[in-house]
Amino acid sequence: MIRTALLPATLVVGDLMALLVSVPIALYLRSFTIPSAHLFSLHILPFSLLALVSIAIFFTAGLYDAPTALIRREIPGTILGAQIANVLIAALMFFFIPYFAITPRAILVLYLIISVVLVVLWRFFALSVSSLKDERVVVFRGTEEA
Repeated sequence: MIRTALLPATLVVGDLMALLVSVPIALYLRSFTIPSAHLFSLHILPFSLLALVSIAIFFTAGLYDAPTALIRREIPGTILGAQIANVLIAALMFFFIPYFAITPRAILVLYLIISVVLVVLWRFFALSVSSLKDERVVVFRGTEEA
């Protein structure tokens, strides 16, 4: 069954939200306490930059192309591969750019797991909602106007 392709902008916004929500969840799971404002502020800028890099890598991986958005079984693997590339970039960014005052090894691993799960769940939700809007058209005549 062919599903209606979602607008790439809708997917980008949902992906970005899922990536950014992964940060406080990862911080919480690291110590099982709500992160302080200071801890959150240390992490949000670098992880926001990482989220933007992630979106660029998602574009490169074809996650916003119509055919990829239509094939459910390929989504988790493609997202996982893209996020692994993102985490490798993040590792380089965090460990070799002294501007960031953090070296979030455990947070980075938790972020990878959480972000993959949230982006996959978002994609499946978005695809299921978009499939509800599918319209079927029956053509009775084979004319050019049809």
